[in-house]
This record gives sequence, structure tokens and C-alpha cells, in this order.
Amino acid sequence: MGVDGAPLRRRQHDQRDGEPLGELDADLQRRQGPGLDGPRSMLNGNYVTKEAHALSDPWRYRFMPKAWKKLHAMPNVLAQQWARIPKLLKGLVAGAGYGGASRGVNDPC
Repeated sequence: MGVDGAPLRRRQHDQRDGEPLGELDADLQRRQGPGLDGPRSMLNGNYVTKEAHALSDPWRYRFMPKAWKKLHAMPNVLAQQWARIPKLLKGLVAGAGYGGASRGVNDPC
């Protein structure tokens, strides 16, 4: 428990045997300003590998090894933004589109 009685904010799925499983790839945290980490939720970003994060975030790409950068060029801006959209929201849009198309085809009116 924290000082104020609230549970400490440590996620067990973030680390295994002391090594991080992934990084949170989210724009919202940087937009809030320095020192304000912002919420960590499924609606804010995806937990991805360091490599996947570097390919969607130019700031993270800068700190990758030179040998890795020679093998992996940065994708275009649209591909970077597509990778940053939370998977939950992509699934919601795809499901709504599928449901709407299904209803349109099967609606007797």
C-alpha cells in the first residue's frame, strides 16, 4: 500500500524476472507535459517490443543501435500512426463496420 492507503501502481505483467516485457507506445503521455505520465490503459496505447516502439516513434528510434537502424528504415508517417492506434479501438471500428455491413445486407427493408 502507498502512503495514502492506495495500492502501489506496479503491474505484474510489465516485468518478468526483472526484465521488462514491453514498452507503452502512446502519444498522450508526451502531450501532457514533462513529469505528467498520464493514464496507462488499453485506450491510451499498446504494450509493444522495443523494436516495434522504435519503428513507430522517431524519438525512440534515435536511441536504437546503428546496426539495427541500417536493417530497419523508419516507415512513413501513416504507417507509424496506424501502429500507434490502440488495438482495442481498431477492433471496435472493425466490428462496428462488419455489423453495419451485415445488417445492411440482411435487412429486409
